[in-house]
Parts: sequence; structure tokens; C-alpha cells
Amino acid sequence: MARRQKLIDKVLPWELPKPAAKPTGKVLDPQSDATLPLSNGLSIRRCIGNYTSVDRKLWATLIALAWENLNKKRIHEANLRDIARMFRELKSGDNGIDWLIASARRLERSSLEWEDDEEIGSTVLLAGLKIIKASGKIYYQFSDFLIEEILDNKLFSRLRLHFMIGLNSKYSVSMYMLLARAVNMRRPIIEMTVDELRNALSVPKNTLSLFKHFKERAIEPSISEINDNSLAAGFSVQVEYITAGRKVERVRFTVKKHPILEADDKRIKARVATAKAVADKGKRLPLAAIEKAREAIDSAGLVIPDMNLAEADFLAWAESRPVPIKNIETAFVVFCKKRASTLH
Repeated sequence: MARRQKLIDKVLPWELPKPAAKPTGKVLDPQSDATLPLSNGLSIRRCIGNYTSVDRKLWATLIALAWENLNKKRIHEANLRDIARMFRELKSGDNGIDWLIASARRLERSSLEWEDDEEIGSTVLLAGLKIIKASGKIYYQFSDFLIEEILDNKLFSRLRLHFMIGLNSKYSVSMYMLLARAVNMRRPIIEMTVDELRNALSVPKNTLSLFKHFKERAIEPSISEINDNSLAAGFSVQVEYITAGRKVERVRFTVKKHPILEADDKRIKARVATAKAVADKGKRLPLAAIEKAREAIDSAGLVIPDMNLAEADFLAWAESRPVPIKNIETAFVVFCKKRASTLH
């Protein structure tokens, strides 16, 4: 046991990218609206192997559970019984954990491949796996190359993890991951050739070869699932089929963020503007106050995605009070706890 803990605590050997965004919410609580900021590059790369929609869901869940330790530990741990319970609450799982064990083993045998102007690369989805049958404990590893890709998320899609887990049609998860990256684009349109779309959805060769079948069994069911619950998805989608003669050559997806989320974005932009105005005045909290707040949030099992914004909001609020705050450190800790609680 001590040897295993020593392995779990082992630190990675090189400095990894600092992520531009972090997950939010509690992964194992279906009521918390957990999100995962997955690098756009990972969301569109073709997976090689017998990779199912359940595997995509489990893989995203394991990344989210390991996130805080991705750049610190080699081996991560979770409990498959807890994950199975969460999947079942979202109407997306079977009894027991055998189906999750089978999924984890497929992840270990599946890989991502990519090629661009600069490099050719590949990596397995899980680099190592050990499951304790009696307890359901799972110990798992990601390759260093994959960790680098996950954390380098300057361009990312904020996946709504629980919505994604609840998707049922075979290609909905792949479609959702593909389209989520367009939500915050200035021109939220994704256009692909039919072959490119088949690759992005990881449709096996010699499957749905006729476009009519591809449309009816892959494209339309996926889009319907997203549009039927666009608030939970975060967006809705329109599809156009571009033809050359009678043949469909390309498929164009136009993504529209849900109006409620648009309103939330406007409020956030207003808060950022206020925060910037306070920062421009050169006001900052003592470093001790920020560290104390971080420790309090961590010990409570909570998360604040952007501590800089929390600091600026607190300073703006403190500045607006008619009576000065006596204990700035304690007040900031209370402020951060309240904010983190609302996010969970």
C-alpha cells in the first residue's frame, strides 16, 4: 500500500502548460452542472480503436476527476461505484460496474492520432490501469503527451459534463464535443466535408457508407438530442447540406448560444469591466489574504475558477461600502466561500 501511495504522489518530470481554464462544479454530483474545458484539438481528433460513446463519457469524467493533480501526480484514483451511480442518475448506465471496467479497458487500448504542419503525434487514452474488484477503486494514468495536450487549453470547449453523459444516441457525444468548440467563435460555424465529419464522429470504416444512412442514423439523432435540451447543452444547432449536383459534398453547422447563457456572458463582461477599473487604480489584496482564501476553499472541497476575478469583485464591493472593512483577510475568505458555494 505504501509503495502504491508513493507512486500516486510522484511528481511529473517537466514543467507543463498552465491551463487557461479549469473545470467547474462537482463531477460526481449530477445537480452541480459540472463543466470540463477540453482543448479544441482533443475534441476533434480521430480516435483509433473500438471507442464507444460510453468510453468518451468515462474518459471525460476521469480527466475531470484528476484535473487538480494532472501536473502533480503520475497515478490518479477514483471509485467506479461512485461513477456508475452518477451515470445511472443521468439515465446513462447499467447496473453494477462491469460495463465501466470494460469501458476503461477499451480506453487503454484506444489512441488519439494527429498530424498538422508542425508535427505528427499519437497517444493512448489511458496509459495504465489497475482496478480493485472488491472495492471498485480504479487507479489510472495518462501519458505525459496527453497531459500536455489537456492542460494546453488556450482554445477550449467548455463541455457540460452531465449533459454529455446523459446523451443517448450513438454519435451524440462525438457531435456535441465537435460543435461545442464553435459556441464562442465570432463566426460560430463549422463546415466539413462528409469524410471529415465521419472521421470527427469516429464512424468505423464500411459503416453508414451511404450518406442517407449516415444522415438518418448519425447526424439527425445527434442534432435532435442537442436541440431538444439546448439550455443544458448550452447551444442549439442548425444543419445545412451542401450539394454538388445530387451528391452531398459538405455539411455546415451553425451554432447559437442559448439566450440565458448570452445574458450570463453580458453580466460577466460587466463584472470584468468593473474589476479592470479597480485593478487600474492599482489596488490589490495582501498576498496572505489570497493564500488564506485558497486554503479555505481547498479544505472545503470547493473551487473558484478565477481567483483574480474574485479578488477584483471583492475590492469593488469593499470600495462601495460606506463603512470600511475591519478584517480584510477574514472578509475575503467569507466572500470566496459564498462565491464557490454558488458555483457548486
